[in-house]
Order: sequence, then structure tokens, then C-alpha cells
Amino acid sequence: KEIVAYAKERFIEVIPEIELPGHAVAVLAAYPQYSCTGGPFDVRHVWGVSDDIFCAGNDSTFSFIEDIIAEVAPLFESEYFHIGGDEAPKVRWEKCPKCQARIAELGIKGDAEHSPEEQLQSYFIKRVEKMLLAHGKKMIGWDEILEGGLAPSATVMSWRGEKGGIAAANMGHDVIMTPGEWLYFDHYQCDPKVYPVAFGGYTPLSKTYGYNPVPQELAQSRHHYIQGVQANIWTEYMYNEDQVENRIYPRILALSEIAWSALAKKDYPDFLRRLDNQRVRLDMHDINYYIPIAEQDSVPSCDFIAFTHDATLKFKTTEPVKIVYTTDGSEPVIESAEYKDSLLFEVNTTLKLRSILASGKMGDIRTITLERQKYAPATEKTNVVNKGLKAEYYKGLARKISDIDQSNPIETEYVSVPENIKYQVHRYDEPTQDDYYSTVLTGYINIPENDVYYFSSLADEVWIDDKLLISNEGEVKRNARNDKSIALAKGYHKIKMVRLSATFGGMPPLWYGASISIRASGDKDFEVMDESYFK
Repeated sequence: KEIVAYAKERFIEVIPEIELPGHAVAVLAAYPQYSCTGGPFDVRHVWGVSDDIFCAGNDSTFSFIEDIIAEVAPLFESEYFHIGGDEAPKVRWEKCPKCQARIAELGIKGDAEHSPEEQLQSYFIKRVEKMLLAHGKKMIGWDEILEGGLAPSATVMSWRGEKGGIAAANMGHDVIMTPGEWLYFDHYQCDPKVYPVAFGGYTPLSKTYGYNPVPQELAQSRHHYIQGVQANIWTEYMYNEDQVENRIYPRILALSEIAWSALAKKDYPDFLRRLDNQRVRLDMHDINYYIPIAEQDSVPSCDFIAFTHDATLKFKTTEPVKIVYTTDGSEPVIESAEYKDSLLFEVNTTLKLRSILASGKMGDIRTITLERQKYAPATEKTNVVNKGLKAEYYKGLARKISDIDQSNPIETEYVSVPENIKYQVHRYDEPTQDDYYSTVLTGYINIPENDVYYFSSLADEVWIDDKLLISNEGEVKRNARNDKSIALAKGYHKIKMVRLSATFGGMPPLWYGASISIRASGDKDFEVMDESYFK
């Protein structure tokens, strides 16, 4: 009540969301009787989608939901009530006797577009809709509620692109556009290699601003069903309020303009000009907004640049801001040298770069180490009987490299590529105590030509020729941000990779193999190292 009142004083309407039938593991952990299996359940500790959802064949499930709505609805003055409806796998319903009995009772047959279980979700949603109408509420749901038939009064949030919103509008339903490609603020807003770990995707300020919430494919007569836009900020990989603010601002200002400005009046250069003043206002409220970071132009950014003769670096930013830099190890200040075009390096250097806004406010410092190297000589393959990589498996939960240093592997095999290691967990499943296995891979890689090579991996450690190249120890294993380069001569080089078992920040490394990617100095893109590298 206090939150709703606080928001109302500021002309903000708070809409509750009670997620169903999926994303309900927390509920089922406390009330397992409303599941298909009866549990027991643990609250999830990892990101993802669970197969365990509310049981649609149990009438007591609906009594439980009705009690929740009866308690929650009066707390909110909004005429809307969000029921979720997204990411609800039908695996349990397919095997649940009660759910299958419900399908038979209702005479649901399924069709070419929707399975009987998808149509059962439509029944579930429509039954909840009647509960909301009894409390004078209008239902909002994610675009999955279209599957199997849409509830009569439902407003649809189109998040999986624009297709769902177009379909709902053509059916005469109100729509809120929130497609991930433009309006997910948990996406990166610059090169992922220089930004804190995020869910994925690339949605810079310019892309958000350029979005038109009324799809071109939608007939003019249906435009009035598009009620507006929403941006989403999912916080799986945001661990404090500063990080949340940094994702939201300034993209939320672009969201406001695409929502409330006539399309003909939108002007991105003018928006950027006005953004300078808006950032000063945000400073008055101590908002930790994003300041563009200097990132490499045309190639993935990297903070360790090896070279054999010289190195030329070019930089860009997602907005036109001034970049200053130093090469003596000192911190850049406003008076430091301004980056203009490109920088040439012939000796070992510590390069530090920093963006400066029109207000004079400076962004975070980015530090790049440049090291002149000779080509590391190739080596002869020794004691090699099997092709590929030797994989050694260590049972137990390991959070640090030292946790397995003094241990003996419980099993050894050879794999053709790192992705083929054992003891992986099906994606979205939460690892159990019996699933925790760390892996150490050793062998050789075949380098095709003398060159400087960039390596990228989510493995906890990558060693080349007995030297530690990449360390991701203690990091969230979502996106690789600790790439490094090294000068290698043509031929075979020793490699060692370590993948620990422990989960950090909700992303289990056990969901994936220990892949490694490579690019030569002249290449723009990484490629996953295949069997040809490990023969």
C-alpha cells in the first residue's frame, strides 16, 4: 500500500504480476500440492526455465490462485493485472494423469498449430481471466497466451519480437510492444568484451531510439490497438542498484521519446544534443548512467594486445564523445591527449582511455596492455597415442583451481573437441550434488601460420605452452570478457583448459562444454576451434 501510494503521488501506476502457470517453482517449493508431481522442490538458484509448473488438472490449484488474486487485487488501484503466461513448458502436463483427464473432460483434441497441452494453457488462462473480471481487473499476459486461443479481454505484451503483437491487434486486442531486439535493457549497450556480464544481445541507445512501436505490417485500421511500449530490465546478472541504473539510463530516455513523440518529430542527432542536458539532471539525482566506453573499431575489443612488429589500434564509441588517453600508466584527465584517429605502438605500453561528456564528467578508465612478442616456437608432440584432448574428471564442487590441484581424477578419456566432455547438465536443469564434476583438458593445438592469435573461452583457465593465458576464475560464466592474444609460430603448441564445476551468479558452467574460440590478427570474427585444431 505504501509503494502504491508513493507511486501515485508521482503519477505512476503500479501493476502487479502473479506469474502462472510457469515460473512458479518458488510457489511450488512452499505448496507442492499444486504441482503435477507433488515435489519436493527447491527454489531455483540458477537462471532458466523449469519444467515444473502449476497443475492444470487440479481444481485446488485454481482455488489457490483465486485466493491470491482476492488478496492482491484490492492492494492495487490499477485496472490492469498481469498474469505472466510465458515460458511454461508442457512436459509435466503431458505426463500428468490429472492434466490429461482435464484435456479429455474438455474434449481438447489439438490441431496443426497447437498441441492439446497448449490449448489446455488457454483454458487455464481463460479461467484465471474470469477471476480477475470478478475483481474488476483487466488481464495482461505475455504473448504466449495467444497459444491455443486468447482470453476475450486480454491485453498482450509482445516480447518475442513483433509477431505476437501483430496477431493480437489483428484479433482486436490491445497490445503493449516490448520486443527484446529493441527494448530489453538487460542486453549489452556496447561491446560485450568491455562491459559487465549481461544476459546477451546488443541493444545500444541508437537502436532503442530507432524503434517504432507500430509495426509496418499492421494495417492502419488496427494501429489504435497498440497501447504503448515497455522496456524490460531482468536482473539475473545485476548485483546492485548501480548496475541496474547503468543498464536503464540513458536508454529509458529513448524509451520515453519513442512512446510519446510523434514519429515524424523523432530526430536522433537532436536527441543526443538534448541528452547532454538530461545527463546533468541525472547527476543531480546521483543516477549511475552509462557513459560510452572506448571499444575497438571493426574487431572485438581486447585488453591484452600482443604484436610482433607494431600494433595500430582504432577506437569508437556508441555515442559521439571525446576520448582522452595516456601511455605512461597515469590516469587520463580532461587535459590528457585526445584520441583523434588511430594509435600506433612499437614498444610495450600501458594504454589508458577515458570518455568525457560535454559536461566534463568522465567515464570509467579502460586499460589495455600492449606487449611486443616473438613468435612462441612450436613443439613436437610427445607421448601422444590418442587424437584429440585428454579429459580428466574430478568429482565434487570446486569453486577455485586450488580445490582440484591436490586431487586425483576419478576418470580419464579422450575427446575430439572440448565441447564433448562428459558430465554436462541439460540446459535449464539445476545441477544437483551428484552433477558436480570439474574437467581438466590437456593436449596440443595445431596453429596454421605464424601470427598473433586471439583466444576467447569461458573455461576457468586456458594455458598455452605452459603459460597462463586466460583466467575466468570466480567470474560469472555467461560471456567471455577476458580474451587475450599471443604470438604463435606455425605448428603444435601445448594447451591446457580447466572447467570448474561451481556456479557463479546463476549461470552453471555445467550447462556447456569447455569450448575455445580463436581469431588471427587479421580476422574480424572468432571461430570455435574444431577437430582440425586438435588432431
